[in-house]
Amino acid sequence: MSQYTLGMMYQEGQGFPKDLAAARKWFRKAADQGFAPAQYRLGEMYEDGRGVIRNYLTAYNWYQKAAEQGLDLAQFRLGLLYQKGYGVALNKAQARAWYQKAAEQGHALAQTMLGRMWETGQGGAQDYAAAKNWYEKAAAQKEPGAQTALGMLYLTGKGLDKNAENHAIGIELIRKGTQGGFPDAQVILGDIYDRGWGVAPDYAEALNWFQKAADQGNREAQFRLGLMYAAGRGVAQDDTIARKWYQKAADQGYAKAQLNLGVLYGTGKGGEQNLREAIKWFEKAAAQQDPMAQYKLGAFYEHGIGIAQDHAIARSWYQKAAEQAFAEAQYALGVCYYKGKGGEKNVTEAVKWVKRAANQGLAKAQTFLGILYRKGDGVDPDLDEALKWFRKSAYQGDALAQHNLALLYARDHSQPDDDIEAYAWWTLSADGGNPDAKHNLPILSSRMSTDQIELARKKASDLSSTIKKMVNNKQSMKKGKEAL
Repeated sequence: MSQYTLGMMYQEGQGFPKDLAAARKWFRKAADQGFAPAQYRLGEMYEDGRGVIRNYLTAYNWYQKAAEQGLDLAQFRLGLLYQKGYGVALNKAQARAWYQKAAEQGHALAQTMLGRMWETGQGGAQDYAAAKNWYEKAAAQKEPGAQTALGMLYLTGKGLDKNAENHAIGIELIRKGTQGGFPDAQVILGDIYDRGWGVAPDYAEALNWFQKAADQGNREAQFRLGLMYAAGRGVAQDDTIARKWYQKAADQGYAKAQLNLGVLYGTGKGGEQNLREAIKWFEKAAAQQDPMAQYKLGAFYEHGIGIAQDHAIARSWYQKAAEQAFAEAQYALGVCYYKGKGGEKNVTEAVKWVKRAANQGLAKAQTFLGILYRKGDGVDPDLDEALKWFRKSAYQGDALAQHNLALLYARDHSQPDDDIEAYAWWTLSADGGNPDAKHNLPILSSRMSTDQIELARKKASDLSSTIKKMVNNKQSMKKGKEAL
């Protein structure tokens, strides 16, 4: 016991000058006699590289000795090593088993980690009730991670009814998690106020919580601050400050921040324009499988932006992003196949990828697919399918789709209202800058009566209002998703 005490005194600098080598010597003497706390302290020193060269295997061996004697601290650290695969083969089941042993002794962090494994199904069965049980035990000890995780169960309705009462309980638990300065809870609370998730949106309050977490180095909070400054949400819009926060998060390897930093370097917003830096950050995010970064790299290579033009490399990046169901990349890949850019020309493959993008609601893909069906290019000619896809895109405000939709109505001319439909859609297309629509309007009006033209103009006005509402709703939903 006295040897261990000497080790602690040297480690903490109590009664002696701080001396990690001396601390290790005395811990080792006690550990060799089987004293579990000393074995645990040696494991700590080797895991953290304090006073010794970091060695996870040696740390594992000392933790193992102490854990087998029932020391909860060592059992917990052994669980972490198994979960991360440090010093031992990654084994989630073993991690769960060691967390269980420590948790049953009341170790709060082990209870939290065990709860997470039950929640996510890591290392064994998934069971929200069991997760809740362990989170509650740790939360009763005021463990902020458990309070936050338990709050999220209430907020998301995992294993619980999703209602206003549980939502309020969830927010209160997360608020408790923030009291000890726990950055994850601060980020979640900021997100709740930013999105108006069960509370009135309050951007100033969101900014406050993101700032607290960001000041602790939390990379997600740094990214979210960047978003708020870029959008001018709760604060004056400032791309320079946005770039600063993106940089901090990007330097910590946060892919979304790397992407946004690349965009700012590419556009020159918030500082210098530097295409090489933009490409560098896109590459870092793309290496983490961020589909938008992969798509951006494809676009830079396709158009030779800041780098030598290379259609083959462009296609390869589009392929990576497309396989992650990124609609813009699916469309771009489809066009590459259609035109034979960067590889073989394959209209069947083009139709496949364009259709995938169209099914996700990408307007230009819907327009292109409509053209393929109208022409019978790579598919059997089908004017009904063409009409369907043109209509979907036209209601998103795509001027080319509106022109093609009008063209179908004008050429069909089989129903009394076809010319009215055609005039209305050509009016919108012309307003959107389509030159063919501008050219065709006076030709169509020459065969229409004054009453028909008046009706068509009224229809165009109504359509314009409807489309604006639909586009605004879609943009609002997109902004909400981007904040997640």
